[in-house]
Amino acid sequence: MKTTYHLTTELGECLNKYSNFVQSLIDSGEINDIRPHGSKFYKEGRAEYAASKECLMSMNHKREVGYPPDSRGIDFLQDKAFKAVEHGDMPFDLYKKIKDAGDELDDWMDRNVGFRNPALKMYYPEDGYIAWHHNGNANGYNILFTWKSPSCKQDSYWTHVDPTGRTDIIPEPDKIVRIPDPVGWHCKTGYYGKTNFDTVSGTATSDEPDRVLWHAAYGGPRITLGYIVYDEDLWLDIIDELGEWDSRNAQEAISSFSGPA
Repeated sequence: MKTTYHLTTELGECLNKYSNFVQSLIDSGEINDIRPHGSKFYKEGRAEYAASKECLMSMNHKREVGYPPDSRGIDFLQDKAFKAVEHGDMPFDLYKKIKDAGDELDDWMDRNVGFRNPALKMYYPEDGYIAWHHNGNANGYNILFTWKSPSCKQDSYWTHVDPTGRTDIIPEPDKIVRIPDPVGWHCKTGYYGKTNFDTVSGTATSDEPDRVLWHAAYGGPRITLGYIVYDEDLWLDIIDELGEWDSRNAQEAISSFSGPA
């Protein structure tokens, strides 16, 4: 994964407008009217276990399709947020506010960056998480914008397993990488390798096991906006325009981070 903590000014302004909206929901307490889905590990009193090495290595890796087995958060994508309304997990008036803010963000991203359909618009509350998974069933070149709220008291982070040199899809625990979130926005980008799942045997394989990216995340309040690009050249053009990419490790880069764009 490549990371930038220095997004272009116009992009930063657009993202800040969206995160300011979300922060207003946090400050007013309206965000507490949402009931996050999943939350198995949270209900068991072990939320951070979802992103731990122990959780990763307890899985039957060759029987994972690609979806996360558990999460604590809510996707603000229009169709998924409306399902939360239908299930009684979100008031309609709050859904309307979230939809309007999301539509404005999506319109700007479409006109200025070329992102037409976000794959993820996930809000994580305190002790929010997404458990280990690899997205091999929805492979492509990814771009992830993550915002950590100033009110977040946790050491929130993204974590993944470096797949370099791997010959099958089973992750190696000594190659786990953690990228902590700074307050404000930053961007990560990489590739989700494709897996093939045989429904008869219930087994997953991959023709590119050295690119299958096991990953998880923990903490909140935070937001992740996810986009998948299927053309490598287009993806490279987009990330060149997003910001200044940092070659240092995450801790060194964050230590010089002066705040959101």
